[in-house]
Amino acid sequence: ENSGTKELDSWSLPWVHACEENPPWLVMSFTSESGSFPWCALCGKWASADHLSSQKCVRQRDSWQITLGPFLQDMINKHNDYHESNPSASNTQGTAE
Repeated sequence: ENSGTKELDSWSLPWVHACEENPPWLVMSFTSESGSFPWCALCGKWASADHLSSQKCVRQRDSWQITLGPFLQDMINKHNDYHESNPSASNTQGTAE
C-alpha cells in the first residue's frame, strides 16, 4: 500500500502524476501550512497552472530545452481553456510569474 498517496485529495493526485512525468524540475513539495503542492525548481516558485503558463516559466523551460509531458500539458490547457471561457472564475489580477 502506498501510504504517500492515500491521504492526497482529488486536486493533489493529478499533480503527483504531473510531477512523476516531469522530473527533476517539477516536484511535489510539502509544507505544514499548505500540505502537498507542486514546486517549479526552474523558477523557484509554486507550480500552479498559472505559473506554468507564465512567460517567465515558459522562457525558463525553453532555455533548458524542456518539453512538458503530455499529462501536464493537458492539465494546463484545460485550466487555461476554463479561465478563457469563464473570466470571472479567476480572482487574480495580472500575470502569475
